[in-house]
Amino acid sequence: MTCYILVCFENNPERHDGIISGAQDSIGICVPGLVRHYYDNNFWPEKIESTQDEMTLRFLEDHLVMIPMEPRRPGCSVVEGKDITPEKVKALADAADACWKAILAHDLDAFAAAYRASFEAQIAMFPGMVNPSINGVIEPEASVQPMIDRYSNMEGVLAWKMPGAGGGYLALVVKDSFKFAENHDEAIHLQIRRA
Repeated sequence: MTCYILVCFENNPERHDGIISGAQDSIGICVPGLVRHYYDNNFWPEKIESTQDEMTLRFLEDHLVMIPMEPRRPGCSVVEGKDITPEKVKALADAADACWKAILAHDLDAFAAAYRASFEAQIAMFPGMVNPSINGVIEPEASVQPMIDRYSNMEGVLAWKMPGAGGGYLALVVKDSFKFAENHDEAIHLQIRRA
């Protein structure tokens, strides 16, 4: 219930800009462990699934790091140019299923492949996540592609994506998160909150 209140607070009914924030951040703040959301044409998930399995949480901590990115510029839109089709939504849902299964199986190669597929499915629907427009014009200097190119070519990096709508961080799947963070001062080693 606290999660829902947070979403409602963030999406003030008096807001007139047409932007609706999703539930992911609110659920992430309130629910510990690894959490999966099931959506069906609504801003609030129909079902929330989670695991507190210690080995699964350690698997994620061993293979995920976050790299800080510049904040999105004022007027930036990641939804302009969106192209949401049933096929693209299915590709994202299939990648999410494969990712969840790979995480629970602690299968690093399958996890990296599904993680990458989920990012490709996201940017197929929302190309502005990588190459955003500012006030209706695509701005090459606002692109995060150079950062993706830089990190995707680094040793030990298996997959990458941007959490949410692409502001704030580049999240990497790596062979060894501790080693990667030791060699890259900017890398943030993750610690997942337990119950």
